[in-house]
Amino acid sequence: MISLAGAAVLALAGCSSDDSSAAPTEDSLRATLDTQYGRLQKGQYAEDYDTLSQRCQDKFTREDYAEAASLAYAGRDFSGPQELAITMDGDSATVIATSFDGKGNKSPMTWRFVEGEWKFDNC
Repeated sequence: MISLAGAAVLALAGCSSDDSSAAPTEDSLRATLDTQYGRLQKGQYAEDYDTLSQRCQDKFTREDYAEAASLAYAGRDFSGPQELAITMDGDSATVIATSFDGKGNKSPMTWRFVEGEWKFDNC
């Protein structure tokens, strides 16, 4: 199985912008990560699929992604905030996220700013 659990862990949904000329900023990435974490807290894994880059979406379906995320997050406690360590590099960023329960994949994840939106590209 492709690392759907790992991808699901931080492909935690995207905040979108209608302005494709917007510059990639840490604040906009943090907003995307906060939105994604909110979906994780609510178990909205199918919606989270939209935050994946096209390259990642080409690797698995929305349904497979949602199922893998559901299995990866079963029994986890996401009731509190996550901690983020972000390193920006132009239109890409490396993110290390630690969920409220302190569990999960703490490996660096790649996010890319594509057409005005941050997309999870660590597949």
